[in-house]
Amino acid sequence: MIFLSALVATLLYKLNTSVPGPRGWAWGNILVGVFFLLRMLPAPAPEWLSIAVANGILLLGQGYTYMGMRQFVGLPPLPAVPYLAALLVGTPLLWLLDDGNARVALVSTGLLVFSVATIAALVGRSAGSVIGRRLVIGLFAVNAVMVAVRIAMALGSSINMVRRGGAGA
Repeated sequence: MIFLSALVATLLYKLNTSVPGPRGWAWGNILVGVFFLLRMLPAPAPEWLSIAVANGILLLGQGYTYMGMRQFVGLPPLPAVPYLAALLVGTPLLWLLDDGNARVALVSTGLLVFSVATIAALVGRSAGSVIGRRLVIGLFAVNAVMVAVRIAMALGSSINMVRRGGAGA
């Protein structure tokens, strides 16, 4: 499905190069596809490093997708700060959580940073359709709440696992 969306986004970009956004969507989907390939193949490096590299690629792919969405609605791309914050906040979670929870928490932290940065940019904006802007703010707010819940669940699972002495969930 990811590769099909990358193909569709690439075709949209190639057929409509004047429309901002689809190029970012295409690159984002391609990188998310690379993430899934890395996660399915056996890791040639220690598992924590494999997870860190794969999640970095996933966050980069999601960053391109968010950049494309922002350009599509007429917003400039985010500065590098939210992307760096997503990696700097999420990466230490690899050492605090077990592997599955680390993946969930890292990616969710990055997506939360992207969503909040996009909401902040849209709230102060007065150009364009008010209804469209409110709809996009609402969608990003729902996304932010969903990923915040995912982070809380990952942290809760890790805390429960530590309390049980690491004996499976």
